[in-house]
Amino acid sequence: SPDELIGKKVIVVKNLKAIKLRGEESHGMLLCASNNDDTLLELVNIDKCNYFVDSKSNSRNPDGSYLNPFKDLSQMESIVNANRFSRFYVSGKVSIPDLKITLKQNAELIGLENSEITLAKNTGIYLINSSLNIKNLMINSVYASENLDSSLFTLENAVLSVENSEISFGRYKNSSLFNCINSVLSLKSSGVTSFANDYSCAVSLNNSKLSVTDCRIATVGNTNVNFSCKNSKVEVSGSVCSVSGFNCRIAELFQSSAKMTGNNFEAKDIQKNTKNIPVWKDENSVFNGIKNTLSGF
Repeated sequence: SPDELIGKKVIVVKNLKAIKLRGEESHGMLLCASNNDDTLLELVNIDKCNYFVDSKSNSRNPDGSYLNPFKDLSQMESIVNANRFSRFYVSGKVSIPDLKITLKQNAELIGLENSEITLAKNTGIYLINSSLNIKNLMINSVYASENLDSSLFTLENAVLSVENSEISFGRYKNSSLFNCINSVLSLKSSGVTSFANDYSCAVSLNNSKLSVTDCRIATVGNTNVNFSCKNSKVEVSGSVCSVSGFNCRIAELFQSSAKMTGNNFEAKDIQKNTKNIPVWKDENSVFNGIKNTLSGF
């Protein structure tokens, strides 16, 4: 049926003359294959790019195809690293087991119908010389345990783009949601929350570039900062940036440059002191703030 072709890349034989078959005019044929006793006939699927993940999948032999989706993302690392590019369509609430996932090739995660990914407590995603696009997803990794990695995404010479998504990350002691080294991070129309008891940071940059547009950035912790930047370049516009804790900053700049335009900087439940200035910079940094509003500082 036509529905069985959705999401599949198949082989079509089209250099045939049009002919009527079973009362329908045929302009080509789809290549199929059968098992040894001809009891099973299936389309030859050559798609090594698109994969489907559905929390409701009950397939006995899931292969990531539209009709036989994976139930979780446990195979994501092996698939991504075996191909130049892989795309995963996520439906429902799916999980990533206790794995430290290292992606060395390019990939995309796309959510369908309010989809959500829950990462197990020891799961971290490492991008090494690769790129990852995340769209239309909720991603959660919130665990009140002391002995866990403090970063959710670690980028090294990589590119990460997040659009129309919500990401929440929490740890008992320290949390740094995005840790970027020699990398590029883009956040657009998304919400990002990082919280911990001692230190919380949404984005940590080292020799990297950050672009934030129309987002909500929130950090909570005794000491917390939205953006910690070293030798980096930052642009933030049209966003709500909030901090909550004792020592709080929207951004701290070390030998970095930042342009922030049309944002709301909010401080909630903090003890006012001289350290709680929205943006701190050293003498080797440049900050250009245009039409930003302050609340609570």
